[in-house]
Amino acid sequence: MSHRTPTKVEFNIRGLTTAIRLMQPSDRTASVPPLPATTLATSTTALSRAYNHIAILLTQEGRESGQKDVAVTGRFSSAGMCVNALKISEDPPHVPSVSVTPDSGSEPSGPQLFNVKSVQPSGKSLQVLADPEQNSPMKPVSLRDHVSDLLQALMELSDDYDVQKKPFFRFIWLQCHRTMMDVLTADNLIVGEPLSDLLRRWKPQATDIVQDQWFGVRRVFHGYLDKRGVPYRSHSGKFDRQYQFSIPTLVAWRALFADTLGGLRELAMGWNASTPSSSLIDEITSALWAWDALVHDNKALNALLDVPSLQSAIYHARLVARGLQTINEHGKYTFITVTRQFQLSPDEGYELDTRDVILRYCQEPVAWLRAGKALSRSRFFKASLPRLNVIHVYKPPNSRMMTSPRDIMLEIILPKLITSSANDISTLIQRRIDQDDFKNSTEFSGTIHCQASLMGLIYSFSPGVSSTSIPTSASAPPLSKDTTEILQDIFTNADSVVGVGRKCCLCCYWLAQALTSENDRFLVPETNGIVLPWTPPSYGIPLEILEQIEEKLVLKLTEDTRRFVLSGRQSMARSQSPGSDSGYSFDLPPFMMKWDYESPPTG
Repeated sequence: MSHRTPTKVEFNIRGLTTAIRLMQPSDRTASVPPLPATTLATSTTALSRAYNHIAILLTQEGRESGQKDVAVTGRFSSAGMCVNALKISEDPPHVPSVSVTPDSGSEPSGPQLFNVKSVQPSGKSLQVLADPEQNSPMKPVSLRDHVSDLLQALMELSDDYDVQKKPFFRFIWLQCHRTMMDVLTADNLIVGEPLSDLLRRWKPQATDIVQDQWFGVRRVFHGYLDKRGVPYRSHSGKFDRQYQFSIPTLVAWRALFADTLGGLRELAMGWNASTPSSSLIDEITSALWAWDALVHDNKALNALLDVPSLQSAIYHARLVARGLQTINEHGKYTFITVTRQFQLSPDEGYELDTRDVILRYCQEPVAWLRAGKALSRSRFFKASLPRLNVIHVYKPPNSRMMTSPRDIMLEIILPKLITSSANDISTLIQRRIDQDDFKNSTEFSGTIHCQASLMGLIYSFSPGVSSTSIPTSASAPPLSKDTTEILQDIFTNADSVVGVGRKCCLCCYWLAQALTSENDRFLVPETNGIVLPWTPPSYGIPLEILEQIEEKLVLKLTEDTRRFVLSGRQSMARSQSPGSDSGYSFDLPPFMMKWDYESPPTG
């Protein structure tokens, strides 16, 4: 693969990440450790938490409107805290320039590559912001307006959390309900149905091995567990009772999680933005806090998800859901098989990280509540209200071009895997890339990630880096002198801490590591290990850094393809072996396979 020009490397990265997503279209978590906490000062980790919490509260757009994350960094000094929130926006119709808009309510005359807006508190009282009659949830709210309202709401929340928490979380629901609903219903994409329904159908098996443990729970759950005969013991710690988690009590714990999550989901699904109800928002918030207690107060959910038969049930449900999604999207299904005697093993299917995926799903719905509570107590907000800039970065016009994923598979990956004794590899790979999803991938469908763009700008204006020769994508116009001065004023001495409302993809994580210098390093949320279609940011990333990421992606795609080939070989061997059950053929979509669920006992 040629590394002679930045354009070629950029197109290769787009094609490689697209090919990886096609070969492994699941939310598979890689075993990638977080950045070492031992190298980080306490103040830095506190900043990281604050920036992450701000980013969560700024995430407000739903999936239908093309949900976009917001990346946050800033600069903390004796003069106070300055926060920069960056969001990637769609392509401008012509080559733009930079503009800085003060908090005057006016808009720039045309699309801008960088549009920086200094934002102040809106001046609206929290009571007004929390009133659906005055703050209609049907009306879209721009990021600038949401930031302005959020600053105002945080000011009042910080003054008296206990008094203001109810209106604050009403306000958060009114302006962020689209994303929060998407998060709550993401189980439909993960397992093909509400997770609570799957839990209710699952029944522990005689072969399950479970370690006996005791978990403290809040008093609100005591009656539920007592009614189901779960033994408890007195405790002098945070919780006055600890309940037993064991084989005999699995059904009760399962029911507790299923009913709590199901009740939350039912309340949220019953809320209608066209006829908003403040009392229903309060009920949803109360249910969210109850769910938060179950998820975060102890490790009972972790223990439940470690039960082998539940892991298998969820894993199988994910295969079914993925098969349906693939057929809906492409009309064909990729090579995934499940034997009749279904067991998890390192070579079955695409991932074994069922526990981590479900844990992420369970934790995300309460992120907004935890972020608001944490920021109300943050010393960074107690000292003085931060100054906040909203930065819109527009994607360059020609960001759809990429190296063909099929060409990458044929010219780069296949030669690395073929040997004289492995004639079937070419056949397996050719069958895969001849499917419609590969053949139709002619344009890059991903975007610049906001945290990557923010890292590029911080790196460009960090000490020791010349701002006169900032690396620029071939798709973007060069930075003018005026543009450079504006960005330099914002990002010089900015914290090398980037907050985002979720874990980073693998490419952003690699970028953070590659941009590390001897005296400084980027602190980003730890990675979820997922490779998404990814393109380098327009500014700030040196060619040698992009080449490092390109090399890692080649290795990743090679390994994923190797796993795919191994799985295909084993499937064919099973179907061709004497006495094998050929009812599950190599290309059979998983949704045609039956999983034998037993109904849970009543009562």
